Amino acid sequence: MPKLTLDGIDLGYEVRGDGPPVLFVHGSVTNGMMTWSAQQPLAERWKLVVIDRPGYGSSSPAEREDFVVDAGLVAGFLDRTHDLWDESRVHLVGHSYGGVISLLAAAMRPRAIRSLTVIEPPAFDLARGDVAVNELVTRLKTHWQSGPRDDPALFLRQFLHLVGSAIQLPDPLPLPLAQGAAMLVVERGPWEAEIPLRQLADAPFPKLRGIRRAQRSIRRRLRRARKRAWCRSCRDRRRGAQRSADR
Repeated sequence: MPKLTLDGIDLGYEVRGDGPPVLFVHGSVTNGMMTWSAQQPLAERWKLVVIDRPGYGSSSPAEREDFVVDAGLVAGFLDRTHDLWDESRVHLVGHSYGGVISLLAAAMRPRAIRSLTVIEPPAFDLARGDVAVNELVTRLKTHWQSGPRDDPALFLRQFLHLVGSAIQLPDPLPLPLAQGAAMLVVERGPWEAEIPLRQLADAPFPKLRGIRRAQRSIRRRLRRARKRAWCRSCRDRRRGAQRSADR
């Protein structure tokens, strides 16, 4: 696996396929290839670049998992894509904790991003004040403060229960999962992340404005459908009244 050294940290990464580059950023617990295995068939059309964040896979060990540090590393990786593949912009995809990292990195290097996709990012800052979110964050904070930090496997199992996951983990954990469980214990809580929403909205890469247009289109279609249904109902009532009068 090739490595790229950024700020004294070795980032392991794998490249598969050829075409427009897509940079994948994994989340908590599972490394890059474990997270993105289902996406590998896309290598028929795209250049898939799957990184391991510090503390995972063949990348440098880390004493703490921190979204700010890792966002800086992803931004640094984006700076090198032209040298590596003669590409000035890439599609950036992040999952879970990696989604938060990708949001931050995209705001740091907006002109290096062709598109941004985040999957289930725990961007709690954007839902601050929501009762369910506040309750979940409180439970997670308690887990990090008083959970079994000296037993990473148990810490991971309790974490999965807290977030409502039904995943059944093997016992003992295989090495990659044991590595991920150890990193979870020292993870900086994503509830501390401040997502620069305005910077992302002003950035030049595509946004979710298309969803708004789709929503408006759907609302128009629903209004037209309701109007047609109402007209049919009125027409049926008139016909019923006409038949009664004819009798």
